[in-house]
Amino acid sequence: MALIITEGTQPSKDGQGYPLTPGIHTDAHIAGWRKVTDAVHADGGRIVVQLMHAGVGCCPGGRYGRVEIHGGNGYLVHQSLSSNANKRTDQYGSSVAQRIRFAIEATSAVAAEIGADRTGLRISTGNPYNDITKTDTHDVHPALLDAIDPLGLAYLPRRAEP
Repeated sequence: MALIITEGTQPSKDGQGYPLTPGIHTDAHIAGWRKVTDAVHADGGRIVVQLMHAGVGCCPGGRYGRVEIHGGNGYLVHQSLSSNANKRTDQYGSSVAQRIRFAIEATSAVAAEIGADRTGLRISTGNPYNDITKTDTHDVHPALLDAIDPLGLAYLPRRAEP
């Protein structure tokens, strides 16, 4: 059985950071993805749509298979986890527990909507992107994985062995 993970796909018009990238926020998008997922499923495969919101990089549904939340490569979840990009001082910034909150809430919301068995989370451990860095990766990622592990997601990133 094959597993296909799509390229980053914006969940809303305001999440599109680049021209000509796929979306999943209109009826036409959903109908198009339905054709793709039906074909993959008919051939015995599985497909995950990788949700990607470009966050500050942006220019101003139906059940469609399994979903991967893109939490790396500089996108919104990655920004929220970063100690230098996330300058918030409210409940979503400052401490590790507060910086992982958005990722936990977004992942929990997707899992509640479509099922944890159809939800995954991609993170970029120690992967700087542009000027986004995480100086406390060894604290952030274990805390995030521990917090979302009870959700029983379809898959989580594996922890690197020390």
